[in-house]
Amino acid sequence: MNCFCIIITFEPNIETLSKVIRKIRVNSTNIIIVDNGSLKSRVIKERFNNNIFISLPKNIGIASAQNIGIKKAMEMGAEYIWLSDQDTFYPADYLEKMDACIQQLKTKNIKFSVIGPAYIELNRNKLQPFIKFNPFSEKIFPKKGTVNLISHTISSGMIIPVEVFKIVGFKDESLFIDWVDFEWCWRSIIKGYQVVGNGDITIQHTFGDEVVSFFGKKIIIRSPFRHYFMIRNGIYLSLYSNDMTVPMRLEVFFKTTLWMFIFPLWSRKDKVEHFKATFLGFFHGLIARLGEK
Repeated sequence: MNCFCIIITFEPNIETLSKVIRKIRVNSTNIIIVDNGSLKSRVIKERFNNNIFISLPKNIGIASAQNIGIKKAMEMGAEYIWLSDQDTFYPADYLEKMDACIQQLKTKNIKFSVIGPAYIELNRNKLQPFIKFNPFSEKIFPKKGTVNLISHTISSGMIIPVEVFKIVGFKDESLFIDWVDFEWCWRSIIKGYQVVGNGDITIQHTFGDEVVSFFGKKIIIRSPFRHYFMIRNGIYLSLYSNDMTVPMRLEVFFKTTLWMFIFPLWSRKDKVEHFKATFLGFFHGLIARLGEK
C-alpha cells in the first residue's frame, strides 16, 4: 500500500510516542508528524528526525492539524491515509490486514470511505464495540475475520483512500476537536460511501484522564477544556447537521445533555470548572458558535 501515516502530537510523552512510532514503522509506511503547537516541538523534531515533521505555531485543533498532514501526504503521492493519535499502539501486521480488507471490499464492490479497527480502551482495559445507528445506536462487538458496515469509527487507525477526500471533503475545522471523526464518517455516508469496521485487527488506544463509576458503568473523565468541545459539538451537530437522521439527532442531543451534568458531578476535582465548561459548551452549541473556545 502506498500509505502515509499522519500522527498528530500535542505535548506527548516522548517515550510513549517513541514506542508508537516504532510500532507504526514496522508496517513499512511513510510517517508525517504534525505537532500541534507543543512546547516539546523541538524535542520531537530532534528525536524523530527520520520522519517528515510539521511544527505548528499553536494548537489549531485536531481537524486542522489532520488536514495539514493529509494535504502534505497527497502532495507526496499518497494513495491511502492512515491517521493516528500519539498514544495508539498497532500490531506489526496492521497494514497487511487492512490491505486484505480493502481487497475483500473491492471484490464485493463495496464503496467505502474509511476502514477502522477494533480497539481496546486502555483506561478501562476493555474491547470497545463498533456503533451502527439503526435507527438508534446499536453495539456490534468485533469478531476476528469479520467486516462490519457501521456508522462511524474513531480517528486513530483510520485508513482512508485519498480519492475519497475529493468527494467528501476534509475534516471540519470549525469543530476544532471532538466529534470530528464521527462527523466526517456521517458526511461520507450521505455521499454514498460505507464506513467499515474491521474486526480482524485490534489496536490499543487511550481515552481521557481518569475513569469513574456511574451506576456500574465506567465513565471516562477528561479535562474541562475537552468537555467544553464534547458538549458544544454534540449539541451543535444534533441541531444543525444535515448528515444525521432524526433518531440520531435525538439520541446525540439527549446523551450530550446528560453528559453536561455527569462530567462535572462525577469528576474528582475541579467540579466548578467542569460545570462552567459544560454549560458554556451547551450554550455555544445552541447558538452555533464554533471554532476555538
